[in-house]
Amino acid sequence: MIDSYQRQAKMRINDGVRRGLITRGEAYKLSRFYDNIERKENRFMRNGRISRSEARELNDDLDQLNRMITREKRDFERNRNNRRF
Repeated sequence: MIDSYQRQAKMRINDGVRRGLITRGEAYKLSRFYDNIERKENRFMRNGRISRSEARELNDDLDQLNRMITREKRDFERNRNNRRF
């Protein structure tokens, strides 16, 4: 389930950039947050499994990322290359 949630977040970032709703700078910030979650998951998997508390922590991080994505998509900053008049 975590992997699916991660894929969905990455797709939302890419879609926001493609549609001009997320600027390059915002995408960079969101991608760095995403990468930190990936690193944390890899660290948790070192012993071969993720505990319930670790899974809960990853889910909380992914929830935060998705809130950040939603906020950036709605903040009306637009990528200059994709502006529609």
